[in-house]
Amino acid sequence: MQLLICPGYHSTDLTNSFVRCLQRQISPHHIWLWPSGQMWDVNSSCFLYKRERKPEQNTLLQIIAFSAGVVVAYPIAMFWQRLGGQVRLLALDGWGMPLIGNLEIYRMSHDLWTHRTTYLPAPTESNGFFYATPTVEHLSLWQSPHATIGMGAINGSEQAMTALDFITAVLNS
Repeated sequence: MQLLICPGYHSTDLTNSFVRCLQRQISPHHIWLWPSGQMWDVNSSCFLYKRERKPEQNTLLQIIAFSAGVVVAYPIAMFWQRLGGQVRLLALDGWGMPLIGNLEIYRMSHDLWTHRTTYLPAPTESNGFFYATPTVEHLSLWQSPHATIGMGAINGSEQAMTALDFITAVLNS
């Protein structure tokens, strides 16, 4: 699994917490952090400061983006697809960012209001969604996806789950 993470503008401690949560659930071969190009060392839980490898074009590139990171991730996803690569985008709290096109897109929101006002196209046209209920703080969705409870839907089947369960299901699908 190839995974690119595009965080928003916040403390790197929050992103470190997010990646550690992910590592408990999945075993990606490579995790890259944008925009620095840092590569996550899956064995030591820290970022490597050299660019050891680039994503392989013939393998699915999954992108998880948070907040302002969605603004960065969307053009990357479109560019990767134009190069002939397969791409899947998980957009966490990318409110106001229209995500249209022929992409596999999953949206996540920290509350129901953001969920209802973010979707372009309509939620029924997306690949899947998650929204926290009860509402959590914006940064909590990123820092503690394992502790964020809500409603998620993949392929039209809506059910209660954690944000981390949703992310894991999408990444493993």
